[in-house]
Amino acid sequence: MVIGNVQINNAIDDLTGCDIKIVVSHHSCDFLREFDSHVCEKNLNKNFDIHFCGHTHCCEPKYTQTPSSIMFSSRASGLLTRNLHDDEFHIGFTIVEYDLDSATVKTTYYKPDKDWKFIQNLEIEGLDAGVWEVPMLRGEEREKACLLSDFRYVRIESLPELNADVLSYKAESNAPQELDRIFVMPVITDQLFDNYEKSSCIEHLEQFVKDNQNTIVFGKKESGKTILLDKLYSDVLRKKIGDGTRLCLKIKSNDIQKGIINLLRDKLNKNRTYTEAILKEYGMYLFIDDFDINKEKQERTLTSFLQEYPKVQVIATSLVLFSEDVPLSSSLQNVFNFKSYELKPFRSKQITALTKKWFGDEDNDKTHSTVRSIVKMFQSLNLPNTPLIVSMFLSLIEKMGKYMPQNDAIMIENFIENLLDKRKNNPKKKEFDYGNKVDLLSDIAFGILTDEDGDGVSLPSYKVVEIITRYLQDCHFESLYKSTTILDSFYTKGILIEDHNYVTFRFNCFFEYFLVKKMEADEAFRVEVTNKFGLLKFANEIRLYTGLHRGEGQILRDTIDLMNEEFKNLINMVFFTNSIDRLFYVPDLKVLQSVIDVDKIA
Repeated sequence: MVIGNVQINNAIDDLTGCDIKIVVSHHSCDFLREFDSHVCEKNLNKNFDIHFCGHTHCCEPKYTQTPSSIMFSSRASGLLTRNLHDDEFHIGFTIVEYDLDSATVKTTYYKPDKDWKFIQNLEIEGLDAGVWEVPMLRGEEREKACLLSDFRYVRIESLPELNADVLSYKAESNAPQELDRIFVMPVITDQLFDNYEKSSCIEHLEQFVKDNQNTIVFGKKESGKTILLDKLYSDVLRKKIGDGTRLCLKIKSNDIQKGIINLLRDKLNKNRTYTEAILKEYGMYLFIDDFDINKEKQERTLTSFLQEYPKVQVIATSLVLFSEDVPLSSSLQNVFNFKSYELKPFRSKQITALTKKWFGDEDNDKTHSTVRSIVKMFQSLNLPNTPLIVSMFLSLIEKMGKYMPQNDAIMIENFIENLLDKRKNNPKKKEFDYGNKVDLLSDIAFGILTDEDGDGVSLPSYKVVEIITRYLQDCHFESLYKSTTILDSFYTKGILIEDHNYVTFRFNCFFEYFLVKKMEADEAFRVEVTNKFGLLKFANEIRLYTGLHRGEGQILRDTIDLMNEEFKNLINMVFFTNSIDRLFYVPDLKVLQSVIDVDKIA
């Protein structure tokens, strides 16, 4: 059976301007041919308010709100006496009343009694006295309700993308690959320095949204800032926490300059005027990853946005080099009362919890013993207690058994060696092997870094394909491998990810590692990184480089020389004066005066 979408569209055109649109059909869409059923049902639900149908002689009321529609439907009973004693059919009828003033649909269901007199049907499960009353939004209210539902649905559909920030995602591992299953509540304090005694910890994620408080969570490199924001965003969208009527938007810090309204408009697929109106009415949770509070232009843009849309609540993360690097004040904190928190390193409790989730949370002696051994092994190493480093360690333990890396740089290298299947290399066979993969990825990292039109963290997909093509030509592999196939393999392995036709490294430490590999292969680049101007710009790369090349002494000597030069006045004051108090009156050290806690020194 076929209705045809054309007939429905013609009816929709004829009913333009009607407040209430009712469709009547003998059969429901379930009886249509498969190719016609889904299309017709979706079109009817989106463009009509009420649907009456029958055929099955079964009383089936239904009220549905889909991502793009609100629909009341009623499948009628029958009045055939031959079905009176057949349990498969219902005898009766329904009275449907639509109240225009209150915008509600009231349905009353009737059935025959033993004397064939019709009485209200009290046997329909979930209904009070055989009557069902439901709201039926119309006009602008209906459109807005559908819009909110549609927007939330679209974002929830994209939630699996958040799993890409989980190290175990798509990995050859028994560990959970979903954010919700692997997430461990980190240590988050409202004390911005290492004073744990006076600090108050965030125990539940709901604390971030329940007070309508703008928030910035500061954290060091790889401390789990993105994962924390992903989890908050996911829980708000799933209505586990927060106000379910608000819009939600998660952006990167660099996206702010594109215009937050423009980004929201694109998500809603509506014009700017409508987007502004619905934002002012409903408000929004705005999640900003890696917000740079020291960039005045970004701060001004966000400040202006919050002034215009006071119902927006911001929850942001921000990178700091060390605890004392947290800004003491900013216009955002002063004007909009931003609450500041700091994301602390994992402690034993968090490491244990993650280990249990990684290897299974069975409550038996063997599991407990395994978890204790692994946690003890990690704590015996001089490794950063960050979620990413702990996860890498657990992944390598899972593959290699007992594993004792000398530092985190070596561990990152071992992890990438596993990802790129270094052990499967066959030196006798001419193929695109581990060495080729490392060389190519280092070229891609260098291309991202040096692209004049880029942002320093990503590269358009076509430019990455061009880099791969040139490499294959240089290695005479162009007839054996396709550039797009190589790129897809890097996606599959979890080294690279693509977002809106832009390619970036999945984790920043991967990007830094392959820049280190470029340093090893390109002497000119190594000199650039390790000279006076590169030591600070490439601090993370130099740390990884020296972790892999522990006998490297020249970089250390150059760093000491630069430090002595930059802090010459401070060194002279400390070593060549009789009073430490004079340190605080050196004109060049005004910033230092505002940071050092004099009471602690005293």
